[in-house]
Amino acid sequence: MFKRIPNYIKYIFTHLIFLFAYIFFFRILFYFLFSELDNIAISEVRKGFFLGARFDLKLAVITIFPIAILVLITNYNFFSKKIFKIIANIYFLIGYVILTLFFLFDFGYYDYLNIRLDASSLRFLSNLKISSKVLIESYPIYKGLIGLLLLCVAVFWFSKFIYNSFTTQKTLITNKIKSLYFIVTFLILSFGIYNSFTHYPLRWSQAFF
Repeated sequence: MFKRIPNYIKYIFTHLIFLFAYIFFFRILFYFLFSELDNIAISEVRKGFFLGARFDLKLAVITIFPIAILVLITNYNFFSKKIFKIIANIYFLIGYVILTLFFLFDFGYYDYLNIRLDASSLRFLSNLKISSKVLIESYPIYKGLIGLLLLCVAVFWFSKFIYNSFTTQKTLITNKIKSLYFIVTFLILSFGIYNSFTHYPLRWSQAFF
């Protein structure tokens, strides 16, 4: 059954799984480094992780959604033209870097003020000179830049590896089946963003919890 699934569909969900795991890793990291939940009931911690995982999945799907649409439209042609490989590698490189910077700023912001990164943090942009000075004096920025550069190399290599892994796999299917895969994949990804079986999607109150 799995072998019958087109390689471009496998490509989308392989990236989605790794993106979700990468984002969830930062949640675990935050829990062990900053959370201080020793006096909180285990049931609440579990609920927090469950809701957090849903938000992580939502973020992973939102991140991959644009490139997934491109893959679905081009289907097998996605692996036959070099331009798509370049687009995909650059896209995931930028995506992982943005996500990483977001979480690192979140960690630093929480370490500094004991609150999570939110819209109020934009006030620090009003005086970039002072904010930049505090940032450089308080955190290992230059070591972080080296780490970010290494991440870029790793992500670029990893993206190329996944792309090449599915290049030679091709299952002949009719246009009707292609349309079916397009619709089903689109609906699955859309549900990943909505992420709720109720009339309401994930809301701010759940994120606040």
